[in-house]
Amino acid sequence: MHRSRQRRKCTGIMAGKQKKGRQAYLNDIKINENGQYVYQGTYYIWNEEKKSRKRALGELWASCMVMLAAAVGAGCLPVPGVGNCVYVLAPYVAQIMAVVSVCWALARLSAGGNPLREYVYLATMDKLPKRTALTAVFAAAAAVGEGIYVIKNTIQEKIGIIILFIFLEIAALAAAGIMSFLLSANIIQKWNNKKLTKNAEAVIMNNTKEKS
Repeated sequence: MHRSRQRRKCTGIMAGKQKKGRQAYLNDIKINENGQYVYQGTYYIWNEEKKSRKRALGELWASCMVMLAAAVGAGCLPVPGVGNCVYVLAPYVAQIMAVVSVCWALARLSAGGNPLREYVYLATMDKLPKRTALTAVFAAAAAVGEGIYVIKNTIQEKIGIIILFIFLEIAALAAAGIMSFLLSANIIQKWNNKKLTKNAEAVIMNNTKEKS
């Protein structure tokens, strides 16, 4: 069923119907000489000799898992304010959503392989810095909101749990900061160093093997 829909979309493209928005990548799917639909758009290739793509992805996943574990762990604590205070609950919920979006983009990036199709790059590497930054902002907001709630209501119970909640949010913030550094300083430039244009199948085939 999915292949049938994809074929109909591609057929529409070949008939001259140009897709826009999220389906714009379908404009780069053409019929080759064998009658098969193939992607002929732009590719990004990992271009770094000192560090393999797998190692770079491993570093990103480590930071991502710390962010996710810290965020989920904080939500499992019976912390005053999280369930009944909007300036604690709202940033925490937004943080969870941001972390999930980071994990999804990173999973898609990992599955995209090397070389990486342009539309996958734009949906992953192009989005990850902003989503990671939002995770950091919401984690900081949740920690600050909890602190304000405790001071405002002069809460003296569950101090240990409150401290643990704030610690976990700071851990999520730190992990997001590390991931942002990895994205900006060590990864984005390495993908951008070598960009292949359309109809570069011969070059692509020579670069599909992972660098050691």
